[in-house]
Amino acid sequence: MIQPVEPNTPFTITLEAQQWNAVLGAMAEAPYRVAAPLVQAISQQLQSQAPGAALMPNGHDTVLPS
Repeated sequence: MIQPVEPNTPFTITLEAQQWNAVLGAMAEAPYRVAAPLVQAISQQLQSQAPGAALMPNGHDTVLPS
């Protein structure tokens, strides 16, 4: 029997491009209320994993010359 997983358990998943495209396609067909939080969580994780993410300005900390 499969045991339920705790709701806050993090997972790391590796997908091939075709699998990732299938996930994106499924999310595109899902209702906004279901897909939006997932898109936000995925985006935040991808941004934090980007090379040099800590050094990249996000627009809020950019100082423009006066």
